[in-house]
Amino acid sequence: ELLRERAWRVERQASLRSRCNWTKEEDEKLLDLIATYGKRWTMLSGHFVDRSPSNVMNRYRLLMDVSTRGPWTKEELEALAEAGQGKAFHEIQDWKAIQRQLPRQRPTYMIKQTYKHTVDPNIKHGRWSKEETEKLQELIDRYGEDNMQQVASVMGSRTARQCLERWRWQLNNPKTGRFSKEEGERILEAVAKYGENFAVVAKVTGVTRTPRHISQHYHNVLAPDIDRSEWTLAEEEQVYKTCLK
Repeated sequence: ELLRERAWRVERQASLRSRCNWTKEEDEKLLDLIATYGKRWTMLSGHFVDRSPSNVMNRYRLLMDVSTRGPWTKEELEALAEAGQGKAFHEIQDWKAIQRQLPRQRPTYMIKQTYKHTVDPNIKHGRWSKEETEKLQELIDRYGEDNMQQVASVMGSRTARQCLERWRWQLNNPKTGRFSKEEGERILEAVAKYGENFAVVAKVTGVTRTPRHISQHYHNVLAPDIDRSEWTLAEEEQVYKTCLK
């Protein structure tokens, strides 16, 4: 009975807190966490005081549901880069001034997110070097895979999202090479049950491959809609002509 009463009080406090207005700092924190960890509402709610998973999810949907959202155009990104004057994200203080220089008046927290993850000249994109990969593995050993913000801060040249994706999808599942017949059968069974959510497929099958690797194998080899019959002469000619273009 005592535990039940205590649980009711916690739930009541969370309910009351969820009705309070979100602060600007909370909004920015929420977007930053989602950019790093994705829409894992229960996990994300643990980073806030008395914000339930449903409250966190609803707040994110509200932030995204206005006319100023949508993909950034090339013109916008170029204007944002020019307004940033080559500065690192942490060096910019007046985001309102940046906002006034853009062709489209997006919210400042969205401008900050886009600059941090897309435009910041100090952040590298593309292939990881051997030195970066070794440093990432060393930092994850030190700080843990649930502390990617700290890992990225020490890395200096990659965002927390990049570090997480590099670790989760490429380094943490080292098996490579040909898929076995058994692996293919387990993947097909899982896709039939769970659909083409390859993160889930990797987890439930126990196949020690990355979700991306499994996805590529499924779409290129296993998918039932692939035509596996002998190539016709017309098809071979079409491929040849296409390659000449």
